[in-house]
Amino acid sequence: IMPVFSFVSTADAFVMCGAKVIFIDIKPETMNINEELIADAVTENTKAIVPVHYAGVSCNMDIIMEIAKANKLKVVEDSAQGLMSKYKEKDLGTIGAVSYTHLR
Repeated sequence: IMPVFSFVSTADAFVMCGAKVIFIDIKPETMNINEELIADAVTENTKAIVPVHYAGVSCNMDIIMEIAKANKLKVVEDSAQGLMSKYKEKDLGTIGAVSYTHLR
């Protein structure tokens, strides 16, 4: 599960590994994944949630991590644009299980 608004390489990384990507809408005020739509997009085949921290604006990671934990999903943060940005004093890219970032 990932936002409909991101650079194509975000989805390509998963498609090239054989995954079926499910896109969900964004919140216009942040351009980030609309976390209110994630839970309804989860199916028995879902493996991961991919929040994209667009333009250094953090996604609501508390809600995303809560949904992931409840559904036993991995969170793969795309924080390529989150250089030096934080979510509640945590560097973007250090919250989920894996990230695309300068920090890992």
